[in-house]
Amino acid sequence: MDRLANKIREARENKRLTQTKLAQIVGAERSHISKIETGKFQPSLNLLEKICQALNLSYEEMLEVGNYKEEEESSKLGVRIRQARKAKRLTQTELAQIVGVTRANISAIEKGKHQPSMGLLEKICYVLGLSYEEMLEVDNYKEEEESSKLGVRIRRARRSKRLTQTELAQLVAISTGVISKIETGKYQPSKEMLEKICYILGLSYEEMLKIGNYKLKKSQISLKLSDLSQDNCELVLDLVKRVSELTPKEKDIIKFILS
Repeated sequence: MDRLANKIREARENKRLTQTKLAQIVGAERSHISKIETGKFQPSLNLLEKICQALNLSYEEMLEVGNYKEEEESSKLGVRIRQARKAKRLTQTELAQIVGVTRANISAIEKGKHQPSMGLLEKICYVLGLSYEEMLEVDNYKEEEESSKLGVRIRRARRSKRLTQTELAQLVAISTGVISKIETGKYQPSKEMLEKICYILGLSYEEMLKIGNYKLKKSQISLKLSDLSQDNCELVLDLVKRVSELTPKEKDIIKFILS
């Protein structure tokens, strides 16, 4: 523990911080910092992480210096999340605030004592830059059995676009709950809503209509380029080319203006 104490004290002095100032930064008492630097007290993993962040020390190195042991009960998922969080230099508290849960929840997930819901896992992966699909496999998650083919296709397309359910809901102008129900097959979107979802996610509207067993009115006839005059055909092709050159955000703006 003396090596850990010396490392922390040297790093604090190099930063020209007093024990009181460091204590304020990490949310501890000055007496705690004093005991840590004299080897009389070993900080918790959470406090050590905050100290390392404040002093620009390597958390992993300090764990080795202080002879800390990672919890044996940690699941593979928990270990991957903890490693990714540390790589992003985020504390458990900061990650918890970003994804909308308590620090205790993040701690339990990282120790393998709690399996996050698919929605929470998706948020965590988005924040930490992890592959959601890979994390599902790591902890043996199973897709909801009640999910419809339409819901599965929409969910996969949304994830490939790295959009959360909330973000997709905002783009389509509906609630997150509706997106969740669509993806689990508990709600079938209207044709207008499905068209917006397909446009945003780059899905084929006609294909999704078939997958969702939508019935088209007999009066609905597919319009082909061959049905247009030469002038209008060239105009449509030029318009398509111009739209394809727009950024995704610009496309969304045009889509909502026209909807």
